[in-house]
Amino acid sequence: MQRSGKQFQFRLIALLLGLLLGLILAILALWHYKAKHAPHFFGNYVIEGFQLHPYLGYAPKPSSTLNSCKIIETDTIYCAQYILDKSGRRQMPMSDSAIAHLMFFGCSYTYGEGVNNTETFTHLLAHTLPNYQVYNYAYSGYGPQQTLAKLEFGHIASKVSQLRGYCVYMLLPEHISRAAGAPYYIQGWGTSSPHYAMQADSLVYFPNHKAWRPTYVAFQRFLGWCGLGSFVYPPPKTYTHQEVDLTVAILKEAQARYLALYPEGHFVVALSPAISNEENFVEITNALTKQGVSIWDFHSAFHLHSPWVISGDGHLSTKGHQEVAKLLSSYIQ
Repeated sequence: MQRSGKQFQFRLIALLLGLLLGLILAILALWHYKAKHAPHFFGNYVIEGFQLHPYLGYAPKPSSTLNSCKIIETDTIYCAQYILDKSGRRQMPMSDSAIAHLMFFGCSYTYGEGVNNTETFTHLLAHTLPNYQVYNYAYSGYGPQQTLAKLEFGHIASKVSQLRGYCVYMLLPEHISRAAGAPYYIQGWGTSSPHYAMQADSLVYFPNHKAWRPTYVAFQRFLGWCGLGSFVYPPPKTYTHQEVDLTVAILKEAQARYLALYPEGHFVVALSPAISNEENFVEITNALTKQGVSIWDFHSAFHLHSPWVISGDGHLSTKGHQEVAKLLSSYIQ
C-alpha cells in the first residue's frame, strides 16, 4: 500500500514536470514565431519616440526628428519621418492669418503613423483652412485618458494662443478598451499610461495602471511576457456598457476642461472611419449626445482597407489622409 502511494506521487510529479516542460516549449515556440513574423521597427523612433512622461505615461522627445521603418520578414511596409515641435507635437505649418485654433487629439491614426508630416490630414487641413492654426496633440497608442490628462495638466493655454476654435477628439473603437484598461493594452504598451476610474460617480486620476491595480497589472504583464496574453485575453471586438460609460465620462470631462480654457471654443468627438461593431457606435453616439458632447460622424465614410490604409499595416495611407482631410473640412466653419 505504501509502495503504491509512492508510485502515485512519482507519476504525479512526472506528469506535472511534463506539463511544465510542455508549457516552456510552447512559450519558446511562440517567441520564435513572433520573432519571425512580428513587425520590426528601425530608426530612432523606437527610443526617442517613447520616453517616460510624468502624466501622459510616455511621449516623444520634443524638438526631434524621428525616423521609423516598419519591416515584416523581408517586406518594408513603410519608412516615414516624424518632425516634432518644441512641445512634442507633430510639426504643423504656422499660419500668419490664423484667428482660431484647430486642436486634434487621438492615437496613431491622427498622429499620422507611417506617413511623413506633409502627408497627414492635419497638415493638409493647415493648408486648406489658413484661418486656423492646427495643433496635433495625438500620438501612437494614446486614448481618451491622455487627452484628459493633457487638458488637465498640460498648460495648453500657454501654448495655444488663439481664444476660439475647435478641439477635436478622433475616436476609434479600440479607444474604449484603452480607457477601460483592457488586458491586451496593459500587457503591451499601456502599463505606464494614466488611468481614470469612476469612484463615487466621480473620475479619479491614477498616474499609471500600476497605481490603479498593481496585482492585476503584474498578472497581465506576466501573461504578455509569456506570449500567452493574446490567447487568454484577445483584443475585444465589442465593449461593455461600463466601458462605454467610462469613455464617455472621460470625454465629457475633457470637454469641460477645454471649455474652461477656451469658453468661445467648440469641443467635438469625431467618429472616425473604422471596421467595428455598429452597436458600439450607436451606443457611444447616444451616450455622448445625452451628455451634451457634439459629434461629427463619418465612421461609415470608408472602411479601413487598401487603398485607404497602408498595406500590411492598417494606418491611414496618403490617400486615406487626403480623404479624412476632406471629410473634416466639410464640418469646420
